[in-house]
Amino acid sequence: QDVITVGYSMGGTGAVLFAGPLGARAAVAFGPQISVSRRIIPEESRWTGFVDRIAAFRFEDLNDFMVDGPAYFVVHGSGGKDAHQICALRARANLRHYVFPRRRHNIAVELKEAEVLWPLIQAAEDGADAFDRIARSAGAVPRSEAGDVLQHLAERRAARQAARG
Repeated sequence: QDVITVGYSMGGTGAVLFAGPLGARAAVAFGPQISVSRRIIPEESRWTGFVDRIAAFRFEDLNDFMVDGPAYFVVHGSGGKDAHQICALRARANLRHYVFPRRRHNIAVELKEAEVLWPLIQAAEDGADAFDRIARSAGAVPRSEAGDVLQHLAERRAARQAARG
């Protein structure tokens, strides 16, 4: 029986993390955290109250746990503070990473409301071409083509930080 792991937010992190050990054919992750460690992503501050209580990270950088077997399909929204997570995910041959411009961390909820979530999950079963077709038709941009979107976000974030002092 084929196994496909699926998750959203930290569950998306788990979907990627456990795909290899479970022998999954694919992992589909919506808005996963690549790391909550400030050593890996210094700009990440959303979970400091929790992160400060971690004495030693067992899974500090999700990149270190991705293996050659599964096909990884990762989807992020470009809005909010996920830009740092998007940029932290390193390219690899078996990874398809998509960014939805002007969508936020709750990307899975938004895709469900748009009736695209389940078709994306099903497409992962059919492979990269099927996933790519559905993701693009729903407005996603492959991460490799999202440089302008991410640059714009970084500039806006820097301007807001400068305005705050």
